[in-house]
Amino acid sequence: NVVLADRRIIVRSIVDDLFDGQVLSELLDELAGVQIEHQPHVGLSTQMQRLKLKAVLVEVARILRVGNPKWTVAAIHRKDPVAIFHLVIALARHFRCPIPLPHNVTLRVIEVRKELNGKIVHRDFLEELTAEEVIPDEDGEWPSTEPDVFDTLFEAAPDKLQVVKMSLVNFCNRHLGNFGLTVSDLAEDFHDGVSLLLMVSILGGFFVPLCEYSLAPVGNDSKLKNMRLAFRLMREEGVPKTKARSEQVVNKELKS
Repeated sequence: NVVLADRRIIVRSIVDDLFDGQVLSELLDELAGVQIEHQPHVGLSTQMQRLKLKAVLVEVARILRVGNPKWTVAAIHRKDPVAIFHLVIALARHFRCPIPLPHNVTLRVIEVRKELNGKIVHRDFLEELTAEEVIPDEDGEWPSTEPDVFDTLFEAAPDKLQVVKMSLVNFCNRHLGNFGLTVSDLAEDFHDGVSLLLMVSILGGFFVPLCEYSLAPVGNDSKLKNMRLAFRLMREEGVPKTKARSEQVVNKELKS
């Protein structure tokens, strides 16, 4: 609203006011001087709304240089709040929003869909909007969102993925085996934070008191607490930052 004040545009709902691309195009023009082909502000058909929104998001991708954005034309146009939040947060960070965004903001998302056989399927997961681990460096720059070696592995060399997975499993078992523990599935066995905490403590040569974490976490909240502790300990041990986020590991995202 501060950026759009001179244009006499007031956003009252992030979801309802941004989904069709009209306000987003005005915002992009004000922030970056990028003008999208003019369209009337009222009466756009659904098809024209999608075309307008697509043009806006093409320019956003060019400016932000995001490798794998967490938003799509379809998601934003159907008023998916998670996709819209991710987009606006990315714009706020890139253009140095003067109001600090709070760290560690997470949404609990419940998806419900009906399959072809009529069965109702539920999916419950955590979606990270802002993370404790993502902070600007000394120059105020945010970590790169450019594709890394694991993006390349998943997208360009999936045939080598199994080899890498087995190497990592063997590495973990070599250290966890001393405690009678084994890992067979990276995404499944690390998602509650317990194995990761043990790995960090073993490699760091220290003991994490049992009162500091849950050895048998139940529910995403306790798993996330474990994971954030593991990430904090890794930072304290000088482990280089990665693109992986606590919530992504809890959600069993193999790449993270």
